[in-house]
Amino acid sequence: MNYQVECTGEGTWIIKEGEGMACAYMYLLCGSEKAVLLDTGFGSIPLDEICKSLTELPIEVILTHGHFDHIGGSGLFEKVYLSPLDEKIYEIHSDPKLRRNFCKGLMNPVAEKLLPLEELAYGTEEIS
Repeated sequence: MNYQVECTGEGTWIIKEGEGMACAYMYLLCGSEKAVLLDTGFGSIPLDEICKSLTELPIEVILTHGHFDHIGGSGLFEKVYLSPLDEKIYEIHSDPKLRRNFCKGLMNPVAEKLLPLEELAYGTEEIS
């Protein structure tokens, strides 16, 4: 699957995965000490490498919710946050059969394995 990266300001990028009706948007925002990536798309692109090419800061991920088009690349990152209210949706949308059905086999083999639910981080830690 293809992708596009657009810089929208200093330390801020939109990463678009896919095209047409089958696309997902991720946002990389850089602070002074670390960067945050909002969502991880379908998992069909080397999102970790793309982000590392844009910043040398450590990257933490915040998943806005648990749908397959927002969690696909979560296994590429070490620290991923998700609201405990979305645990069940994440669990359902992590099912490989469901993901392959929706993503039509376009997932990056590295991203085929999502971050296990028990390894997600929760909390209100401030990201600077």
